[in-house]
Amino acid sequence: MPAPSDGWLYGGYRTDTINLCITCDRDRAGPVVIGRTHDHRMDLYSVVCAVQNLWLAARSEGLGVGWVSIFRPEDIKRVLSLPENIVPVAYLCIGRVSHFHDRPELETAGWRSRLPLEQLIHMNGWGQPPRRRRPAGGGRPGLPEQGRSVGSPPLRKPAT
Repeated sequence: MPAPSDGWLYGGYRTDTINLCITCDRDRAGPVVIGRTHDHRMDLYSVVCAVQNLWLAARSEGLGVGWVSIFRPEDIKRVLSLPENIVPVAYLCIGRVSHFHDRPELETAGWRSRLPLEQLIHMNGWGQPPRRRRPAGGGRPGLPEQGRSVGSPPLRKPAT
């Protein structure tokens, strides 16, 4: 593992409750696997989805999660003695935190700004902005409400 030159950047992996390396066995189930036959990266994507689910579950339990990206995969493989076919996908620090930030720390530190959602969503082709919707009852047009598909009716509580 790299020698820290700025301790504050590297300190988290030493002080958090759990350090977890999540891996992918590229040889599991053989060469022909439904969903991976035509795109060999699908197993890696599945692992990343599992990481997200772990992250959401940890957060719901009041735990903080940090994805440590300062390591080179070959260093992780060497330190953890991973076999050749095992790919380190994520190295996470999981532990109790004093509080959760309202905004991403990269944004509050001025290192990176959050991009507008309109720049990240493309409809029916790259560079095609999402259709604007006019909310029921008038008002300003905007993107679909969070958690709803375009054209889907709003959820209503069943009558009791």
